[in-house]
Amino acid sequence: MQQPIISEKRKKIVGRVALVVLFALIMLTFLSKTIHNTLMPKVTTVQHVKGSLQEEFEADGSMEHSQKHELLAGGSWRVQEVKAVVNQQVKKGDLLAVIDSHDIEMDLMAGDYELMKLENAIQSYKDKNRPVRLSDYESELEFAQSEMERAKKELELTKELYEVGSESLKSVEAAEYAYNSKKLAYQSKRSALDEIKADQLIAQDEYDRVLKEKTAELELKKAELAYKKERISEDGSIRAAIDGIITVVGIEPGTSTTHNQILFEIAEIPSSYAAIWFLDADNYYKYSIGDQVLIETVAEVDENSQKALRSIPLTGKIGSRMFDAERGSYKFRADIGDKEASENILINEGQRAKVRSVASSPLYEYLLPKSCITQVQGEDCIFVVQKRQGALGEEYYVEQREVKILGQDDFNVAVDCYFKKNDIVVSSTSKPLSDMMQVYVDKAGKADAG
Repeated sequence: MQQPIISEKRKKIVGRVALVVLFALIMLTFLSKTIHNTLMPKVTTVQHVKGSLQEEFEADGSMEHSQKHELLAGGSWRVQEVKAVVNQQVKKGDLLAVIDSHDIEMDLMAGDYELMKLENAIQSYKDKNRPVRLSDYESELEFAQSEMERAKKELELTKELYEVGSESLKSVEAAEYAYNSKKLAYQSKRSALDEIKADQLIAQDEYDRVLKEKTAELELKKAELAYKKERISEDGSIRAAIDGIITVVGIEPGTSTTHNQILFEIAEIPSSYAAIWFLDADNYYKYSIGDQVLIETVAEVDENSQKALRSIPLTGKIGSRMFDAERGSYKFRADIGDKEASENILINEGQRAKVRSVASSPLYEYLLPKSCITQVQGEDCIFVVQKRQGALGEEYYVEQREVKILGQDDFNVAVDCYFKKNDIVVSSTSKPLSDMMQVYVDKAGKADAG
């Protein structure tokens, strides 16, 4: 009876020991794996995406008014007074400057004299035009045709008489010669008339063209003189033609002007604006015609009936790009697209501005964050996370792959590399990596590139 009781106690002891050993093994395995994971590099990963790179460009520029009108000097005028300054608002009829009245009088007289000369030149040109009298040539052609037809009838009659023996062969040959001569004369007259008609058409076209040019020149001079008389009175007063803002003052008191020199430039009110900036040959490609740009400048705004200077953002579209030979750089111009915004502000001519643009690259197959790229012995590489079975079960390791960088922006890089569909790439690591190294993957840190 005592033997079975002892045996039962032994079983319980063995069972308890086994449980303790099993628990110890589990704890040792857990601690071993934990320590192992702690010693391994901890990595976060991303997955490649398809997309475009974004690059932001910035340039220093200035603002100008878009709709501007110029007041030009008609000749050598002595400037007595200048009443306007740049960025001054003026009303139509406001006095801008005073020119020596004697110079104005002489200039207007010279304009009238120029008109008279042009009118006389046109009349003289008309009088010299003598078209060819085609009727004389047409009469000669009709006479030659009748002579040819008469000779033809005589030839036919002579042939008939020859056939019945009433005329000799010599008579037939003589009639045939006469007909051919008359025919040749007719053809010559017709060719001459056709040539004269063609020449006359050319001459008439040339006459009409020259007359049109001379008439257009006369009308232009008339318009210029009328404009000059409207803008400049005989007392030498130069007045604003429109309501606007003075953007250029091209004269000073005591100086003399030259023909077509800019006296004043006036921008229309309400104003429309444009930004201009210059880039050298190394950077001009960053902006293209049609690109949308963000422009930041300082403007005068109306706040509760009070004028205040504020930094404002505006949008524009590049409308022109041309090479400026004097500067040796490319000039860009972007018109402000937000008309409502520009009508409620006042920007001085030449106000400084920042011009920004964001350009999208072509579509790339593989985009990754720039942090994924590692330099290994001078080569650009990435580390792709892979799985395998290890002593402690499933484990992660990294595979080193060389990549070719196709392009990059501030955040991402486009690469040429072989990828499987579900490959994930290391974006950050707690320790330096090498090929086939075992790693601990932070699942919370997994994300897509972009």
